Amino acid sequence: MRTAFGRGLVAAALAVGVAGLTAACGGDGSTVSSTPSVSASQSAGSSPTTPSSTVDPSPTAVPPTAPAEAPEPVPEGYPGPAAPERSTRDQAFLDGLGEKGIDYSQGGDVALSAAQYICASEADAVPQVQMRQYVLAFVASDAQLLNKEIDAEAVTDAYIATAQATFCNA
Repeated sequence: MRTAFGRGLVAAALAVGVAGLTAACGGDGSTVSSTPSVSASQSAGSSPTTPSSTVDPSPTAVPPTAPAEAPEPVPEGYPGPAAPERSTRDQAFLDGLGEKGIDYSQGGDVALSAAQYICASEADAVPQVQMRQYVLAFVASDAQLLNKEIDAEAVTDAYIATAQATFCNA
């Protein structure tokens, strides 16, 4: 009995909601049709109205943009290193990529992140297919930063092999 009452109450609430939405639309005055119709307020002999001002079809000039900003050099005595210090295993990994003819961007930050991921994936027994897909994304990101076309599959294999040989067990 309670279920039937609840269903009836929900149905009534929906009916009231639909009726309210339909009434709020104002009938069919808000609908759009693809064929224009002549309303009773227009007389048969009237001509279409013309706009009081005309629009210039020629494009407007785009204002000049400011020149690109160049980075300022680090001031003398600025605290902190100019570039992150690399560990011997970081450098061994980057050197290993260099020996295979693989370029890396941003001082090797993306490549080193990939190496760290490879080692963590092996330690956590991540499936090889999944690890490879993530490393492929690192490789593609690095190639995009370098604005360079590469053989992504071969470079991915090189990243994995180099990380396993120089980074994970170092």
